[in-house]
Amino acid sequence: MELLFNEDESTIAMGMAICWAIWKARNAKVFEHQTANVQETLATALFWYNLFYNYSDDEESQLLQNNKDNSAAVTDIIWSAPNNPFIKINVDAAWKDGMNACAAVAIDSNGLCWGAGTRLGRTDTVVYAETDGFKLATDLASWLNLNHIIIEGDSQLVVKSLQGELRTVPWRIWRLKDEITKWMNEHNSSGAYNYIPKMANSAAHNLAVYAFSHNVQNMWTSSSSNIPPSIVNLWDVNNS
Repeated sequence: MELLFNEDESTIAMGMAICWAIWKARNAKVFEHQTANVQETLATALFWYNLFYNYSDDEESQLLQNNKDNSAAVTDIIWSAPNNPFIKINVDAAWKDGMNACAAVAIDSNGLCWGAGTRLGRTDTVVYAETDGFKLATDLASWLNLNHIIIEGDSQLVVKSLQGELRTVPWRIWRLKDEITKWMNEHNSSGAYNYIPKMANSAAHNLAVYAFSHNVQNMWTSSSSNIPPSIVNLWDVNNS
């Protein structure tokens, strides 16, 4: 601990990156029988160090702006039910001043809601809040024992990150991204991540806003006895 207090932030970040790279190389050797290479391990550590320590919020903002600009021209998309036997879980997040609420709503091919959930949190960036909405979708799917799901949200940045289409993924969402994709691969290999414009994502959006303004964190099924009537109205919005 004394060493940590005597070192500057950049040195600590480099030490953490090296430890992480060594651990990853060790796992690759043990579990995947790959040959460990010192130069490659150090190069990986340097990459992660630069991505974390020298990462600029402006870069993340630019990623968000680019994806926002790409979606601005989409105005004629409406929400559609999934094909049987899939359940579509729409997600969204509300964020302000470091506080956030995310929401997930599960609807089947007949337009019937199987359940919904909300979660409150703290974060300094909206992209983390949006990604936590996708993580909430996997938690809701586990709770409802669903195996064929499509997660749909209005953040192109998060969807493209989960689909593996982005060369640079914001470091803040690495852990959540890994947890989401791991769950989908283990429980839902035939599932997918879809983008949908915000105007067609009303149920999840309104539920996130409701959870944020009323400080609500819970999960419900359509038969839950403790579900607030206002939430029932909210999750029916997509079908109205």
